[in-house]
Amino acid sequence: MKDILAIVSFGQHLHWSQMQYEHYQRFMEDSSDADFLGALAHWLASLFVVVEGWQEIGKSDPVISNLIAKYDDYYQLMRRFRNGVYHFQPKPMSEKLTDFLDAKSEGHA
Repeated sequence: MKDILAIVSFGQHLHWSQMQYEHYQRFMEDSSDADFLGALAHWLASLFVVVEGWQEIGKSDPVISNLIAKYDDYYQLMRRFRNGVYHFQPKPMSEKLTDFLDAKSEGHA
């Protein structure tokens, strides 16, 4: 029963993250920078919870596991980003946010 509840909880967080993504998409056009950044921050923070939940429930998928292992540095930046969103920071754009936003991926040099 405990495993089923964890999977249901994972699905809940996945759904909430999807809702945040849809909210973010609405702000991609015709919005202030502050609204856009706020929507982006909440979506990315919720996405980290999904990745964290995936690991917590102990399920495996070779594609997902390989992505998490390959991009552990981004995973750690994303964890800090989530903390920067949901824990008070004395600066509006703390390093917890800017380190993730400034990170370069394979596709973006």
